[in-house]
Amino acid sequence: MDQIKLKSSLCEKCLQETQHKILFLHSVGSQPSDDYHAEEKYFTLECAGCGHTSFRYEMHDYEGGYTADDGEWIHDIVVKIFPNFLPEAKRFKRAAWFPDDISNIYVETTNAIKDENLVLAGAGLRMIIEAIAIDKKVPGKHLENQITNLQKKGLISKLDSSRLHAIRFLGNDAVHALKAYEKEKILLALEILQNLLTSLYGFEGMFIPTLELPINSYKEFRELVLKRIGNATNLKKDHVYTISAILGNENRRILRNTERFEKSLKKEIQAGKFKKLSIENAIHGAASSKTYYKILT
Repeated sequence: MDQIKLKSSLCEKCLQETQHKILFLHSVGSQPSDDYHAEEKYFTLECAGCGHTSFRYEMHDYEGGYTADDGEWIHDIVVKIFPNFLPEAKRFKRAAWFPDDISNIYVETTNAIKDENLVLAGAGLRMIIEAIAIDKKVPGKHLENQITNLQKKGLISKLDSSRLHAIRFLGNDAVHALKAYEKEKILLALEILQNLLTSLYGFEGMFIPTLELPINSYKEFRELVLKRIGNATNLKKDHVYTISAILGNENRRILRNTERFEKSLKKEIQAGKFKKLSIENAIHGAASSKTYYKILT
C-alpha cells in the first residue's frame, strides 16, 4: 500500500497551516537544457484535520532566491490557494452587525486585500473611516476634520484618532499617488479598523442583550420603568412607591440624570401619556420632598 504523502498548507476551515493529504499532483517544468529553470505544481489537497478540500498552485523559480547561512540555495516560490480567502477576515465574525454601507465597503476592502489589490485596499480602508463618520453624522468638510470630531464627540479615544489619521495617510497615498503599501501594513490597518468597528457597532449586537449599560436617555429610562413595573415581583399594583423603590437595583444605571428623567416622567403622567403610574400625595410619616407613585392596574 502506498504511503500517504502530506504537505503543509493553509486551510480555509481551520484558518491556519495544517497537514494535508496530497490527493493529486501535476507538475510542468523546464528541461535541464533550458536557459531558465522553473516549475509549476498543481495540487489537490485534503486537510488531515477537518477534511476540507482545496487546490494549491506553486510557481518555483529556481533561478531567483538567496543563499542561506548554511550555504543552501533557497529559491523563490509563489503560492496561491483556491478558493482564495483572507484568514484575518474569516476570523472576524462581526461584520454582519455593521450598518449596510459600512459592511459593504468592509467586504469589498477585504476582498481587495485577499486578491492582493493593495492600492484598492488602501483606498477602501480610508473609505471605511468616511463611512463611519457619515453614519455617526460627524461634521467636517474633510476626513481630517471628521476624525477630530469623532474624538470630540467621545466616540473614539485620542489614540484611536492618531491611528485613524495614519490610515487616512495610507488611503490618501493610495488614491492620489497610486501607492501600494506592503500587505503587512494593510493588514495592521485592517486590524485597527476591526477593533474600532467592534467598539462602535459589534458590541451592540453581541452584548447589549446581556450586559447592563448606563441609561443615557429619557426613552431608555421610560422603558426601564415599564419593565420594572411589569416584571419586579416586589412591586404590587395599587401600592405606592418612590421612583427609587420602583427602579430598585437598576438605579445604579442612571448616572447623573435621575431628576431630569423623573421630571419628564411626571409631565407624561400628568398629560395622561403614561398610564401605568399615578402621582400620589406623600404617605404618612414619609419625606414630603419625595414624589410617590401608585402602580395602576
